[in-house]
Amino acid sequence: MMKKPPISISSCKKTELLVNTMKLRALLCMVLLAATTSSVLASSISDNDAIYVIRSVLSDNGFEGVTAQVADGRPNGGTKGLILGYRSTASSVEDLATETGGILGTFFGVVKTGWDCDDMSAVVGDRNGNAIGMWYCTKEWKDAYVRGRITEEEVLANVLGTMYSF
Repeated sequence: MMKKPPISISSCKKTELLVNTMKLRALLCMVLLAATTSSVLASSISDNDAIYVIRSVLSDNGFEGVTAQVADGRPNGGTKGLILGYRSTASSVEDLATETGGILGTFFGVVKTGWDCDDMSAVVGDRNGNAIGMWYCTKEWKDAYVRGRITEEEVLANVLGTMYSF
């Protein structure tokens, strides 16, 4: 009997699968929060609840050293943004794209469940905790994705274009 060759999943499909899995986990965390707090029932998710969900989902998916905080510049005419830090374990550009897609999927999952946040920035650390790079997702890209005007692939391509190393 001949053996079938192993099934290969392209890196794009792996990223899509990871993003969808992390969105589902974020949604499940939000359902859990809804069952235990009144803030979600009021269709307004607090920053603390959103940060808790994001950190939990990312940690559950193998992200290390995740830190998160919200900076609200709206009173001064700016935006309200998530600032996230994490230690990358990527050993290739493909791995870094997969990490980025997973983080974006989690962020978008929480935003779609009612969290009011405009944009996000991520500081990427190495395994020793040194900051080695940064990337961001603008309010325009987030809004376009959430409203269905651009695809996951398009927003990910935009975000990957913002990456720079220190």
